[in-house]
Amino acid sequence: MVTNMKPVSIVLVILLTAAPALHAQQGSLPSRTSGFYAGAGVGYNQTDLNSASIVMGGNDFSFKVFSGYRFEPDFLPFDTSVSIEGGYVNLGKITDTVLGSPLSLETDGFEAYAVGTIPVFGNFDLFVAAGVIAWKADLNTTGSPLVDDSGTDLALAVGMTYQTGSTHSARLELESFDFMDGAWLATFSLVYQFK
Repeated sequence: MVTNMKPVSIVLVILLTAAPALHAQQGSLPSRTSGFYAGAGVGYNQTDLNSASIVMGGNDFSFKVFSGYRFEPDFLPFDTSVSIEGGYVNLGKITDTVLGSPLSLETDGFEAYAVGTIPVFGNFDLFVAAGVIAWKADLNTTGSPLVDDSGTDLALAVGMTYQTGSTHSARLELESFDFMDGAWLATFSLVYQFK
């Protein structure tokens, strides 16, 4: 759904335009390491559902776990690295009342991303990612399942990483998922880089 992806697309354009200029101003930057990494994060999400008979939306606590492999190709400018990343994300449970009936929507999924990362200043990196999420959603009323749905849709992400040491980093991330009537997830994660 194109309208739901516009905010992330605008941020992507801004980051890709500004990152080379920021990088050029910094001189020497901390070295980043190729290889495997893994992380886990917690956050907050918004999910919306708008069908012919049900209109609901809400937010809840979320969590994710992920791992990937980082490459540092010599032919890319500005010390850019590329990663292949996969993970599991749980968007929690949102609740609402529709036509007097209490409803709950639980959503989770497995995601896969191609990630581009560029050092910008000091220990900070910016990253953008594009990929897919294979999701599953369960819509329930009091004690009874109503609808189980699933699919595979576009996923986009932008964020910033702070290198806290040679093997540890922390990252803030905003993800946008193009399923149902749109969902987004903001997370804070800790990442370990294997040597």
